[in-house]
Amino acid sequence: MSEKDPEPQLLSATLKDVIDARSAMQALSESAKEKYEQLEKILSQSGGAEIYTFVELLEALGFKLAIE
Repeated sequence: MSEKDPEPQLLSATLKDVIDARSAMQALSESAKEKYEQLEKILSQSGGAEIYTFVELLEALGFKLAIE
């Protein structure tokens, strides 16, 4: 990642926006709701540090993460 100190709430806020937009388009499955709640709990504790570190590792290895 190009930022050395990403905003801890940025990832959580972005995921919430995605979930809200997806919910407006179609009903979320119970599984999706449960997984989102689990991830939100993890992010609230860690600030997303592990995800940012994982993306940085992928980039150092020459990979890029894409969501389609």
